[in-house]
Amino acid sequence: MRRQFSSFHPYIFSIYPVIAFLAHNQIHVSITSAIRPLLFSFVLGVFFFWASKKGKWNVHQASIFASLTILLFFSYGHATNYLLANGGEIGTRLLSKGIPALVWLGLALAGLWIIKKKRHFSTRISYFLNITALIALIIPLYQIVVAELYVILPRDTEETSIQVYEATNKQLPDIYWIILDAYTREDILRNHYDYDNSKFIDGLRTLGFYVASCSQSNYANTRLSLTSSLNLDYIEERYQFVAALPPWKNSTVIQNLSEAGYSIMAFDSGFALNPTLGADILIRQEKNSGSGSSFLGRVNEFEAAFINTTFATFLIQQTSRLTHDSSLDIEITQFFYHYEGINFILEEMKNLPLYDSPKFVMVHIISPHEPFIFTPSGEFVPDPEALTSKPGYSDQIAFLNSRILPALETIIKNSATPPIILLQGDHGAPGDNPVTRMPILYAYYSAEPNESFYPSISPVNSFRLIFNEIFNTSYPLLEDISYFRPDEVGKGSIVISNNCEQ
Repeated sequence: MRRQFSSFHPYIFSIYPVIAFLAHNQIHVSITSAIRPLLFSFVLGVFFFWASKKGKWNVHQASIFASLTILLFFSYGHATNYLLANGGEIGTRLLSKGIPALVWLGLALAGLWIIKKKRHFSTRISYFLNITALIALIIPLYQIVVAELYVILPRDTEETSIQVYEATNKQLPDIYWIILDAYTREDILRNHYDYDNSKFIDGLRTLGFYVASCSQSNYANTRLSLTSSLNLDYIEERYQFVAALPPWKNSTVIQNLSEAGYSIMAFDSGFALNPTLGADILIRQEKNSGSGSSFLGRVNEFEAAFINTTFATFLIQQTSRLTHDSSLDIEITQFFYHYEGINFILEEMKNLPLYDSPKFVMVHIISPHEPFIFTPSGEFVPDPEALTSKPGYSDQIAFLNSRILPALETIIKNSATPPIILLQGDHGAPGDNPVTRMPILYAYYSAEPNESFYPSISPVNSFRLIFNEIFNTSYPLLEDISYFRPDEVGKGSIVISNNCEQ
């Protein structure tokens, strides 16, 4: 028994891929998303080790072969994804013929032959792999722990409370913050996507919205953009460690609205940071089986992405082709879940005025962001990757426009007290071109027109003006700055000037 536990590296290597993938994507997903993959990977590692020990060799040889098969299993998707992204037509052809799978099988057989031939080295190799596995695991675990501690541990922050003056004895309005992910500005749609969005913009103005014709996002990344808005400030001014920003429930907006008596509401849209809002009411889609929170429920976004890095993606694809069952295709299934989720939010928006007031409602719709899963009339597109960026993106805009205007009209009509509505993109169109990435849709509704809003306003000033309007505070406007770097801020960020003609 003691000798068997001297070779524990297969168990470490089995969980390492999940931990490393989580550390790499931690800013986009919650830790709980990795629970099922972690358990599955560990069980798979145990199985590989158990099966390897059935061979006619010692435990160290068995452990080495188990670790080899584990590493091959969990690296297959990384290799094929790289080949698909960089191999061009040749890479696509090789994948269609299953060549990478044959190569991986050949590597496993070659490893089997070498391990059998080098029996006398197996003990030293196994001990070396023990140390290597531990070091490999410690690195991503350290990254995860540091990031989580940064969020959890208390630290000194500036005073963020607002003064609620006597003038606010009037009925407080509901505040709706509606984020259409990656919705760019009207002139960008016209000049770069050959799409005329004037009908939608005119519709907003007819409802009473002020539409900022030259607005730009402060950041090219959802997490940074929304965190900046919720804290009424630039990320650089408040946080040094941007890889692990504090949860949104600790933001200036949420804390102060809660103190003022607002209930906090949000939709569980699938974006990892939305649950950190600490909403009093988190609206989830519960209709279809598997859409809830049960352990055996739907494959979540992290799980689908992780499966795509493993040999399981090849097995699933082959099974789907042989059975002609597209429901086995995890990617298509994820697209359909996403399709259902957006439709659910758009439909449920009309019922929001029924909830008790005053309330702050965050509605984050992950569209027109990729994947492009809607036709203009709202049908499901099962293969969004087949669409080129321009028509695919424009189709999402057309669909959203047809659903957003009626929802906004219903919210305004059915609100006992005229609401405040902020409709915006978190950043502009998908891609790495700052010309199309930074400009955003930005529209503001209030029963009493707020003349403080201006054509080039950026989201960092949104709640400064809203708080000034509701609570008679005197937040000064910040300079509107747009930082371009899709993933992070700080070193390497580029300030993008606003050349929009007002």
